[in-house]
Amino acid sequence: MPPHTPFSREPPAERKDVPMRCSEQYYIDDGNIVLFAEDVAFRVHKSQLARHSTTFQDMFAVATPLQSSETFGGLSVVRLSDKADEVLEFLQSLYGLPLYYKRNNVHQLASILRLSNKYFVNPLHEAVLDAMQRFYPDNLAQWRLAPARDEFWELIDDVSRARDIAVVIKSAYEANAEVLLPTAYYDLCGLRMDVVIKVDLPERIFHTKNDHTLAGRLSRVQRTRMQKGVDGT
Repeated sequence: MPPHTPFSREPPAERKDVPMRCSEQYYIDDGNIVLFAEDVAFRVHKSQLARHSTTFQDMFAVATPLQSSETFGGLSVVRLSDKADEVLEFLQSLYGLPLYYKRNNVHQLASILRLSNKYFVNPLHEAVLDAMQRFYPDNLAQWRLAPARDEFWELIDDVSRARDIAVVIKSAYEANAEVLLPTAYYDLCGLRMDVVIKVDLPERIFHTKNDHTLAGRLSRVQRTRMQKGVDGT
């Protein structure tokens, strides 16, 4: 894969000028590269990026810069196509903040899982996956014996729980983490269908491997009717 694939390919001349603000957490005085994500500038160290990510390592190794000659604060710029808050979480992990799974950071872990997969940071990807597997192990027996999971879900309502599970499912598809899917689906199926049909789930979960045998993907209305039939209502 070409090392520049994950980065913004939009030519500078076609971009609208967006005022940049420096990240409060990661605009480091002795940083030697600037990452742009949305309207935020992150000044970080090439060595830190290259040490963890083969994508950045390959990009910095080439003789001819892959990006434009654009600079910010006298430093070369790399434009990323990711959201600024996700890049912040990704950088926090690269710079050594610990990973853990709790109610208020499921979206954070999902973002780190996606970006660590996208930029080929394999140790970080494995660490996040291990943290998420505390709640979504790869077999049903372990899932049933996870007391931390029950304590976790007791704190939130079914709607919030369904949304968080949907985030896990979506990130599993996007980040080469299918090992999370079986127990995540199982967990989701334990909720009321009227809650499940309102969350944002990848459409592919309503397909089979032999999709040509289906009349088509089930719409939300069809899923509601299906549940009514199951419930006998």
